[in-house]
Amino acid sequence: MLMQDNIETLLDAHDWRDISRRLVIFSDKTLRRYQIPESWSSPEDISNDAIEKTYNGVRKWREHEVPLLAHLMGTVRSLANAEAKRYYWFLNWQKANPDGSVQAFEVVEALEKKDHMEKFMTFLMEEYPNLAEFLEQTNTLLKGGCKTDTDVEKALNLCSGQVLRNRNKIKKVRIEWQDIMEQMGKKEGDEI
Repeated sequence: MLMQDNIETLLDAHDWRDISRRLVIFSDKTLRRYQIPESWSSPEDISNDAIEKTYNGVRKWREHEVPLLAHLMGTVRSLANAEAKRYYWFLNWQKANPDGSVQAFEVVEALEKKDHMEKFMTFLMEEYPNLAEFLEQTNTLLKGGCKTDTDVEKALNLCSGQVLRNRNKIKKVRIEWQDIMEQMGKKEGDEI
């Protein structure tokens, strides 16, 4: 494998107009296959994530084994699969809560059950300080008796739906963090 600087030089040498166009088309087909609506995740977002993760080294391109477009398509498939899991989890969750009362921030409870919460929070504070602050505020509100997203939104003076949007952002960041841990050859619970 080439060093990161060399990878960036090699990536910069490609025809990104053509690659981006073809990747967005592929992303669109992939998201449609998973039946994920564009309002949940757009082909452009998935394509940009794949390109960004390749540039920053989170998704390693084996340049001597796989053409760039094929690598990016594989990354899109992986990202779309993760999006599909989140989307269908959310749909199932909505069916289980037909009255529309969203239980505030299940991700906090899920993360607290694992001993890696502190490591994830450190990563979140360093890379996404606004989301880290939101997560801490929400956790405090949950412990103080807030039960729904609406309760949290009122307590934090947020727009309707902002808790859901932030929850989805944090889930994406958590997947990014897991990818980084895997790239480092570590599992979530291992020391960095």
